[in-house]
Amino acid sequence: MKILSFISFLFFSATLSAQISYGTYPYSINKESIIESPIHQIVKPNIDSLKAEDQITDNYKDIPWRFGAVVFEEIDFFKEADRKLLTDGKLQYRLKISAKDAISLNFNYSEFVLEEGAQLFIHNSDFSNTLGAFTHQNNPKRTDFATNLIQGNEATIEVILPQSIEGKSVVKISSIVYGYRSLRDKAANFGSSGACNIDVNCSDGDKWQNEKRSVVLILRANNSRYCTGALINNVRQDTTPYVLTANHCGLDAGSSIFVFNYESAACSPQTDGFTNQSMVGSTFKASNFKSDFTLFELLTAPPASYNVFYSGWDATGNTPKTGTGIHHPRGDIKKISHDFDTLKSDQYNSATTPNGHWEVSDWDRGTTEPVSSGSPLYNERHRIVGQLHGGQASCSNDRPDFYGKFSNSWDFDSPANQQLKRWLDPDTTNTLALDGLDPNPSAFNRDLELFGFDGTYSIQCGTQTNPSILIANRGNNLVTSFELAYQLNSGSAVTVNFTNPILRNQVTEVQLPPLLINKGENDLVVYINRVNGGSDQNLLNDTVRNSINGFIPSKVVDFTFKTDDYGSELTFSILDSLGNTLFYNGGSYSDVIGGQTFNYDYCLSDGCYTLQLDDLANDGYCCTFGNGFSLITFGNDTLLFDDSFNTGSKTISFCISDSTTNLSEQSISNSISIYPNPTKNQFFIQSDKNITIERVLLLNLNGQSILQREGQIKSIDVENLNQGVYFLQIETNQGIITKKVVKQ
Repeated sequence: MKILSFISFLFFSATLSAQISYGTYPYSINKESIIESPIHQIVKPNIDSLKAEDQITDNYKDIPWRFGAVVFEEIDFFKEADRKLLTDGKLQYRLKISAKDAISLNFNYSEFVLEEGAQLFIHNSDFSNTLGAFTHQNNPKRTDFATNLIQGNEATIEVILPQSIEGKSVVKISSIVYGYRSLRDKAANFGSSGACNIDVNCSDGDKWQNEKRSVVLILRANNSRYCTGALINNVRQDTTPYVLTANHCGLDAGSSIFVFNYESAACSPQTDGFTNQSMVGSTFKASNFKSDFTLFELLTAPPASYNVFYSGWDATGNTPKTGTGIHHPRGDIKKISHDFDTLKSDQYNSATTPNGHWEVSDWDRGTTEPVSSGSPLYNERHRIVGQLHGGQASCSNDRPDFYGKFSNSWDFDSPANQQLKRWLDPDTTNTLALDGLDPNPSAFNRDLELFGFDGTYSIQCGTQTNPSILIANRGNNLVTSFELAYQLNSGSAVTVNFTNPILRNQVTEVQLPPLLINKGENDLVVYINRVNGGSDQNLLNDTVRNSINGFIPSKVVDFTFKTDDYGSELTFSILDSLGNTLFYNGGSYSDVIGGQTFNYDYCLSDGCYTLQLDDLANDGYCCTFGNGFSLITFGNDTLLFDDSFNTGSKTISFCISDSTTNLSEQSISNSISIYPNPTKNQFFIQSDKNITIERVLLLNLNGQSILQREGQIKSIDVENLNQGVYFLQIETNQGIITKKVVKQ
């Protein structure tokens, strides 16, 4: 494995001057050293035929995207190149390779051996693209080699060497890739992916800045096709450079080119990335078409300057609560996609294992495209759970994508060359989940990262939940204690202390104390206060925010509050029966002659509560300056009514329990059956003969009506709905009831 340098003319000296002994650029950029190069002409392939095939195959993500045709032609460089003795005593060899109408050229070598002291460059006609210098340090461990793309229809190979080592280097080309459509051209590559794709360095990628460093663009199939892959950790955590990609991307690995960190420098303005951080060559380790994975090992680990990250993984088979993909759609700069819904277990096609794939039913943010193939799918804990096999998702539709399950690739088949376990857990520790590894020292000693909630939350309002926070140690030091703070709905900040030890790169889960969730959207903000008794040194990753949906439960009390003329003096609070825990509050209000009326829906579980009324002027809302009141009802029952508050403060108790449920509603509920529940296709509704169904509404968790039927309904078709919990509101001749139903 050797390091490649693919750079633009202007970027060359800033990047690689330390590798070059004779000037900043190849000798031939100095016109005095230019010799007329012989031209080796390449026969133009049948482009029309290739493009006709592409019109079909481009529609399938499970076929690698082709940019070039492989022209098999043997070229012995030193035999065909012109030789010139330079004024400094060095020898210069030059050979120009030309291909009519080509957009790019790249070369595969059957032999590539440079003697120490020799330098090899490749450049196009105007030096806008230059590769090199290659030296003896670039000699592959095996004889085959490859070099990256050169823009244009001509490429000049140039070797400079001392006379004393002449005849000791061998450079033999075995094939040339004739580029007939470009992934490097600004007009066709950078920005070529669909408009809905999201740059990985925009806010959607803020919590994924480690994992993005794993993702790599790969040239496959004699370096004429593209896929995406990811550098992956192993249980020994010894930085063995394994790369996970798709089986359908091909198994030939010897001279494949791996391009790291091809991305925009910033979200805005978006710019083309550099492809100078590249490597050549790998060895095949394992593959399996059933889950569509291939594992390669790079011949050497990426250098520290590449700043790579080895992604963690999850082989448990547990259903991911969310899914995130990082990839190179159409070879564009690195993008990120999110599905915030629970993934589905499914089969991609008849040749694959039943339930051997994760289905992303509909990307909520971004999408995937050709060249995204083989890219990693991460779960909510930032661990790889699969690699992209195929699917029809795009910016123009809501269709699904399918990822081969990591858990199936783990040990589904017994031969070592068909499973991941043999290579990622070589000591058979039976580890089934592993966090990522950052081999580079952190810039901070104390750096905890909050990168999300363990799943999304949609729960019945009026109940309590303990949100789980996912937290990772990104600093150099072991974390032994830390302090979090949280705010719910802009309330007062609450601090919580933890003594969980967290190793570097380890991801762990901590739970917040119980939180009471209101009806509708609840805004929860969590941030880090202290780490190991001191401040966190990296403030950029210390905060997460989540919206918790409190959906309509079986008990929502209606609170009507009317002020007197001086609403600015009035406030109220609803607390527990002892007056210790605050659930809801309101006020103060505007001063309006005649008062104002406010209506609130509050979620309360069974139990007793206290309504506390306060007035700054000590005269309440009755009766000198108007006639205010407080009214709390549940269904047809009045739980509290007061219109006599005329002091500075007053407390009133009220209770809500199952006994407050309207008996007639209970009777109606018992007279109506919903089956099957859960269901995949259809709910049937059966009622007693004295009950007449007049209208049926299907509500989602937000209380929104998504389906309505009038008349004596016997069934509801839900085949096209997403999986999840819904509420069936049934209006009858004797009243209205609501029942919870589940679509599988």
